[in-house]
Amino acid sequence: MKTGLRGLLRQKNGGALGATTRLAGLLSILLRRLGKVLASLNTVWIILTCLFQFGSFFDRCWCDSSVFYLGANNAYNVIDLGEEDVSSLNAPWIGGVALASGCASVFLGFVNVLINPALPD
Repeated sequence: MKTGLRGLLRQKNGGALGATTRLAGLLSILLRRLGKVLASLNTVWIILTCLFQFGSFFDRCWCDSSVFYLGANNAYNVIDLGEEDVSSLNAPWIGGVALASGCASVFLGFVNVLINPALPD
């Protein structure tokens, strides 16, 4: 007895697959593979962006200033952090760390709940 979707469809249709069924099967395979390729490319993009960020690739005067908008002759870059600015950034920074830690904890909780435990002998 044949198993799987194709076997079930052949049994239901008297042993022959129709053109629509074959097209739906090919389309599902194509879309599944296309989704996996897209997910792989997205992963590569995220990893490369992180590497560029940590490698200070984006920290150039061209990316940190208004060169793209105003041109090289008229561009300016003003970053002057005072004591007030630094102290006002502490609360959002602590909140961001707390939210990220909370999300990671909830994720770990779900993973631990969904892990199939070893059954006793």
